[in-house]
Amino acid sequence: MTTRLLTVACAALIALQGCKKEPETSAFTCPTTGVLYGYTSDSNSAAPYMPCNAGMIDLASGAIAGTTAISSSTHFNQSAYNLAENAYFSFMRSDTDNHLYKISGTGSTMLSYTGTIADTDIIDGLVYDRNHGKLLCFVTSGTSSTLCEIVISGTSYITNSIATSPDPIYNDISTADPTTGDVYFQTYDASTIQFKIRKHTYGSTGTPAVVYTGGASTQLWGLRYNPNDNMLYALRQSPGIVGTFEFVKINPSTGSFAVLSNLGININPKLLSATIEPCTDRYIFTSQDFTAPSPFFSFKMHQLDMSGSIISAMPIPKMYQGLDVRY
Repeated sequence: MTTRLLTVACAALIALQGCKKEPETSAFTCPTTGVLYGYTSDSNSAAPYMPCNAGMIDLASGAIAGTTAISSSTHFNQSAYNLAENAYFSFMRSDTDNHLYKISGTGSTMLSYTGTIADTDIIDGLVYDRNHGKLLCFVTSGTSSTLCEIVISGTSYITNSIATSPDPIYNDISTADPTTGDVYFQTYDASTIQFKIRKHTYGSTGTPAVVYTGGASTQLWGLRYNPNDNMLYALRQSPGIVGTFEFVKINPSTGSFAVLSNLGININPKLLSATIEPCTDRYIFTSQDFTAPSPFFSFKMHQLDMSGSIISAMPIPKMYQGLDVRY
């Protein structure tokens, strides 16, 4: 299977403190305390295919506790928390197969499942349909990507096709509306040099609809759906200010695109993970920090409010990827 460059290893649990009550405009329920999950590499080199260590990371301090070894390596940077099974899922790779790992919500147990996806195909865009209790992913073969449901049986998993996009998913980003199960994902059309956001409507088997189209300067990273306002949020490299990134919003109903803020930071987008924590209504992302004079292997976790103001920018000892929130 094609390998994504600049991925790092291992599944980790990140405890998120002080999750506030659900906003009145929300159509979902928040617990008293929310939990943010992810994985972290075993060193600061951010090299692919490194042995894994699972553990819990305190968001306030970045400290790691309770590590557990995993004899495999990470393959993609998007993971998902399955509320129905109260477990965090992530694809990892061994020398012979792409394993799907299931880590319990407490981090105390771990199971792995083998699949039958062809080595020439790519699995990414792992996402959880909270409304229907389904774990989904994309399988890319050639120039098209197929949205699939992951079905686990015994010690193996299969992918059942749901709908196919004529252009492939791009930057390993998909996100789901927790109240409907609709899935949004970015694709790239090489024939027109355009990035698109497509929407798969739950229950449909037709081609996912295009809800936004942009040029080469609108390549997005960390696309996430916010159930508080039903908008999509992401990062993109600023086309006007070299070496900086912007926080943007896309209305999936109208296709409107707005730049909310220029963050004034330079990051490595190929080593980035993001999620929205709906209980506090924050956009959280981690990345390799390229802002001078940071060392090359320097990583930070940023928290933004939904207007794009930076609430915190905390240095972290290792790169955290596969971020997803249990709520």
